[in-house]
Amino acid sequence: MSTTNKYGHFDDHGRYVIDNPYTPEPWLHYLIRVEQPGTQTFCSGVSYAGGGFDVKGTHENTFVDTQLHLNDGDGNGRYVLIKDKKSGEVFSTAWQPIRNPNQKYKVTLDFGRIDFESSCNGLEVKNTMFVPKHFDGWIQNITIKNTTSETKDLQIFPYVPIHMGDALIRLLAGDNDGFFGGAAFDRDLNAIVFRRHHGTNVNDDPAKINGMLGNVAAFYSTLNNSSTEYETSLERVLGGRFNTLATAEGIKAGKLSNKDQAYLRRTIGLFLNEVSIKAGETIEFAVALVAGSTQDYYLNNKSQIKGFLASVNNAATRAEWLAESTDWWKKHMGMLKLSSPEAKIDRAFRWLQYQCQIVFVLNRMKSRFHTGYEYGWGFRDILQDVNFYLPYEADKVKAALKHIATQMFTNGICYHNFFIDQPGNRGVEASDDPLWLPNAVIKYCKETGDFKFLDEVVDYAEVREGTPGVSGTILEHCTKALDRVWTDCSPRHLPYMKDCDWNDDLNEKRVNGEPRRTMESIMVAQQLVKANRDLAELFTASGKKTELASEYIKRADVVLEAIEKYGIDKEGYYKRAIACDGSEDLGTSSAEFGRIYLEPQAFAVLCGCTGKERAEKVIAAVKKDLDTDFGAMICWPLYTDLANKNILPKKTWNVEKEPPAMKENGSIFMHLNAWLVQAYAILGMGKDAVACYLKTLPENMSSDPDRYKCEPYVYPEYVRGRGGEEHGRGGHTWLTGTAPTMHQAVVEYIFGLQADYDGLVVDPCVDSSWKDFAVVRNFRGSTYNIAVKNPS
Repeated sequence: MSTTNKYGHFDDHGRYVIDNPYTPEPWLHYLIRVEQPGTQTFCSGVSYAGGGFDVKGTHENTFVDTQLHLNDGDGNGRYVLIKDKKSGEVFSTAWQPIRNPNQKYKVTLDFGRIDFESSCNGLEVKNTMFVPKHFDGWIQNITIKNTTSETKDLQIFPYVPIHMGDALIRLLAGDNDGFFGGAAFDRDLNAIVFRRHHGTNVNDDPAKINGMLGNVAAFYSTLNNSSTEYETSLERVLGGRFNTLATAEGIKAGKLSNKDQAYLRRTIGLFLNEVSIKAGETIEFAVALVAGSTQDYYLNNKSQIKGFLASVNNAATRAEWLAESTDWWKKHMGMLKLSSPEAKIDRAFRWLQYQCQIVFVLNRMKSRFHTGYEYGWGFRDILQDVNFYLPYEADKVKAALKHIATQMFTNGICYHNFFIDQPGNRGVEASDDPLWLPNAVIKYCKETGDFKFLDEVVDYAEVREGTPGVSGTILEHCTKALDRVWTDCSPRHLPYMKDCDWNDDLNEKRVNGEPRRTMESIMVAQQLVKANRDLAELFTASGKKTELASEYIKRADVVLEAIEKYGIDKEGYYKRAIACDGSEDLGTSSAEFGRIYLEPQAFAVLCGCTGKERAEKVIAAVKKDLDTDFGAMICWPLYTDLANKNILPKKTWNVEKEPPAMKENGSIFMHLNAWLVQAYAILGMGKDAVACYLKTLPENMSSDPDRYKCEPYVYPEYVRGRGGEEHGRGGHTWLTGTAPTMHQAVVEYIFGLQADYDGLVVDPCVDSSWKDFAVVRNFRGSTYNIAVKNPS
């Protein structure tokens, strides 16, 4: 068992247990419907106190949204309230919203499930929540044991808040959007059915449902019958606008209105189930939210949703489905296993696998920090994330790459982010976006040897904007992507930064609707060197477009020469960007702020742009200026004119507007630290690679949980850097490219397993104190059990 902090600990099975609910922030867990494509995956974000959200795909198809991102109090969620009729005392299986002082409470976050356990006034309660493989929705399986010597008469109130439809439109249009939906108790189902009357088409034929786009969802308790009392309006159950669920008049009185609601405003599902439990007796029941089909509900006699609810009614089926879900995770994570002398690395790796899967499905959408309303999937983001999945299910990666490729236009420009049905965002042209597509395709080909994939034909984004028949092969998409960056270079053959280049807040305001071309990006230049070399190697390995290989090698040489000539600071490290307009270069030792940036130092090594002598200077500069106890900062010194001196920023970009030591203004950006680990390994610095990886493990960063505040079991996007407020506080956990890039760092660089065209390369780089370590890795249909002995 790991060291226990004041809020929780990892148990012997690697699960995280929270036994003190007063955590500094509402720590989150994710449950997803496995084996679904990302555009369709049902996901529940669940805080340990019951708050969170339910969403299918992007924000266009939301079911529950408690706005956890605005609500650190975490006071709205999916609850089961239990009331003792004799005493009138109430507590919740999820601790919120009652926070009964007599309640002992423990939550176990497990892979594919979350277990809420309580004891209060002689009742022992366990509530296990999971998302089954069989339908979009969730099940809470609940047992209540009476440990007293007398019969307990209880009123049980299952509760769900509903925020159904396109979550962004709900926010923008308010009640005007809420008119297009409703809630009613369906006597056929003994469930409250929520209807959505327009929005996103969900697996239905629009012509058959008369424009009733959207979902139908049923809220159900297996204790329900045709005479069950229910409520659909939060206002009615509260009984007054200053009441909360903890003081709701309907719950205190034990009486609900049994009224439907023909619109979606403060809409809820709430039941009143009455049970008696004899001394020593245990009862079991379940509560579920089941998303159904509009077409099935209105035109098919509800047969599909009836079948789902019949299955939920069966305790044996629920147990079977729970086991099926958790077994899937065991099997999935068992496809790649690490064993090292560092128990923390081994323990953290399973959570890393789980987090990576969530990131792959949700990208940067809905979390405690992201609303999920604005982004959809990021083109660059998902192409960084998807590679981790290759050792697990390469076919899923192939399908994802085909879908992502359709978000690129024939000129190589991409939607910066995209959605389920609507066209994506063309308002941001990140200079590095196109480069991530060939990078991911090359990784796929190395993993599988499947060069036929390069000949598969997919649409370009013109099709999404109304021009049919515009398509090309995957390989053509890759060459167009690379050609776009190559041709959008300065006369010195360095790519322009444009709207941004991985670092989103190096984003100067557009001029006449077009991105600026006043700075050349050294980071993208480094990426362009490697991308040209790698694509040339793919041409040769696949036997396709081999005549282009020498041209792409020449391009790489030209860009590398420009980096050498213009991109090196007098101190020997790499500048971040070079000004074309006579203003100050970025990331240069003569600057007052941001004298050194981490990105070009790490990428110089990753992209093969530096020799050993300069690499040593680069690493020395990183350690001297950027290192902290939590990892390396993104830049130093911090930009402080605006925050500390009331001086306006010199440029329009966001990096100077951000609080010092947060996000891109000098935070410890974890994604970059994953690349730094990789750079150490490439340079043969095994001790540094392992030390950097250990330093940035969530368990180690959260050793003081009141300082760190975030979840101690998953990676954050960043930790606040030195020199600003609350140094050491984490931010933007769960949905971050940190996770898949750390997965790559530990598997491919520390343990040294890298797929190549000719097979699996084993080239570890570890701390010399490691005497033995092992890996289990699937590769092209075989399982490799690799043990390394390092006696000397």
